[in-house]
Amino acid sequence: YTVMKKQGRRMERYREFGERIIHWRTQRNYWQQAVRRRERLLALAWAGGFVLLTAWLYYRSFAAAVFLWPLLIWKYRSREEDYVRKKRSEFLLQFKEMIQDMASALNSGYSVENALRETQKEMKLLYPPEAAISKELELMVRQMRLQMPLEQVFEEFAGRVGVEDVSNFAAVFSAAKRSGGDMIGIIQNTVGQIGDKIEVHREIDTILAAKKYEFKVMSWIPYGIIF
Repeated sequence: YTVMKKQGRRMERYREFGERIIHWRTQRNYWQQAVRRRERLLALAWAGGFVLLTAWLYYRSFAAAVFLWPLLIWKYRSREEDYVRKKRSEFLLQFKEMIQDMASALNSGYSVENALRETQKEMKLLYPPEAAISKELELMVRQMRLQMPLEQVFEEFAGRVGVEDVSNFAAVFSAAKRSGGDMIGIIQNTVGQIGDKIEVHREIDTILAAKKYEFKVMSWIPYGIIF
């Protein structure tokens, strides 16, 4: 009995680990898919140019680039990650405006469902249809038309994008909806907290971007010396 219990716990840990891996890959694929084909081609061109330049400066032969394919992959992935980070940062700003519009609609007397519909109309005026927030709001409104509970709509939204602030909002929203408390007050308070947190994230990203730019400049110095 003890052995079977240990095996059961071990299998449960394996299952949880597998679910976390699948969840991580889903989130990663979501933002990788957001990278456009033009951006991928630009990333490939940048990586290829860097490899050719490295081959010429260090070996005086473009043919040496064949042996530098790991550098090509690394540079391409690095550029792709830059695009992903940029899109996630843009999405956070879009999400901040979304929940602020939703809080304003609730304060105006709309029900939660109608507030989300009004938010979609407002966001359509601000962002193009291909923007991440536009696609997500369209899907969420469509799910509401299919009579899906609003708590589930927000939970699935948070699961797709894999952003902590969205998950926090979805959790608070679900708790407030089920408890039947002061929905407007709870959501407005949460909106303020998440908005402040997003601003802090933006400031940190700005500082990190400046440091990263300095590093890039320093990394080009050896190429300048050799050239």
